[in-house]
Amino acid sequence: MLDAYIEYVRTIRRYSARTCELYRSVLEEYAAFAEGDEIPDMQTVRSYEVHLLDSRKVSARTVNLHLSVLSGYCRYLMKRGVLQADPVRLVKRPKQEKRLVEFYRSESMEAYFESTKGVMEYGDYASKLRRMVIGMLYSTGIRRSELIALNRSSVDMDRKVLHVLGKGNKMREIPLTASLCEEISLYLQSVDSLKCADTRPDAALLQTEKGGRLYPVFVDRTVKKELGGVAGISGRKSPHVLRHTLATELLEGGAGLNSIKELLGHSSLAATQVYTHNSIERLKKVYNNAHPRAKNGGNMEIRVKSLKFDAGEKLIAFVEKKVSRLSKFFDGVAQEAEVVLEDTKEGKRAKIQIRVPGDSLIIDRAADTFENAITECVDAMKEKLTRAKEKKYEK
Repeated sequence: MLDAYIEYVRTIRRYSARTCELYRSVLEEYAAFAEGDEIPDMQTVRSYEVHLLDSRKVSARTVNLHLSVLSGYCRYLMKRGVLQADPVRLVKRPKQEKRLVEFYRSESMEAYFESTKGVMEYGDYASKLRRMVIGMLYSTGIRRSELIALNRSSVDMDRKVLHVLGKGNKMREIPLTASLCEEISLYLQSVDSLKCADTRPDAALLQTEKGGRLYPVFVDRTVKKELGGVAGISGRKSPHVLRHTLATELLEGGAGLNSIKELLGHSSLAATQVYTHNSIERLKKVYNNAHPRAKNGGNMEIRVKSLKFDAGEKLIAFVEKKVSRLSKFFDGVAQEAEVVLEDTKEGKRAKIQIRVPGDSLIIDRAADTFENAITECVDAMKEKLTRAKEKKYEK
């Protein structure tokens, strides 16, 4: 039954190869837990959920992903008459922590494009390709897989639109700016000059120097390399964060959720609404920094990132509570704090970076627990903020 379901989602539902692999992995893990039984029942699903949370210690987000895959599988079995009802619906799902969508500041992206503005005319092919990867992802908001799948025929220069084949083989059109159209034209001239170039209409729009189609690792490495030295860009550097950045900027620029939904190729409005939370949090920050009754002790925008592990709700809540107290040490003008938690061989490492007007303060500590590492960082940061405050009033 499992193999038949994977074939169903691949051919009928037209899920991507990557999604099908994920579904197979989840279902095979469940079947192994159920000792080979591929027909889910409520009690076994409940036990599996406990196993994921307590034994494997995965995040609530991962558990909910597993349960969603199992639920889809059960609905398939219901259509085939194997099950009368979906047992997964009766299983209470763990509460999933709400995290702000990551994005880059518009000033940082402008700085990147300003520093590379001569590349499309005077750079070598490799430089032009890297610039095009960033430009296409940021200006159109397409997914990494969609970028790789673009063909030369995907670009309609007359209408200034990009034809994108998204999830579920759904086609959508994305408007192209005049500047991006010009850069695409310059790039294609460079492609045509390559010895190994493929210039057919169905050839890849973005090609390696050997004329091949790009691949996921290449795109990921390009984003990391290009954005690695840009001021104001820290944390995760990935194609998807560029997608988030465009969506956030469009929303703050007055674009409606339905328009953003169509542009991004979301199947439901719920997937697009996550960006409204970002805008509300940024509005809170502006309010706390500008309103006379909020300036002292105003809340900082706090971002928590975990590396090599999934931070649970309790740990994130602890970090946010501890770090939020730092704002009062600089008269409420500490603008934002970024916290990075990393599980290393040396121990639990925490780094706090706080942006204040004209400066960025960083503290890095390691301890036996993340709670202790955060406590040490906060204590050290209090001293730094106090010194920064004293210097401020000396001027």
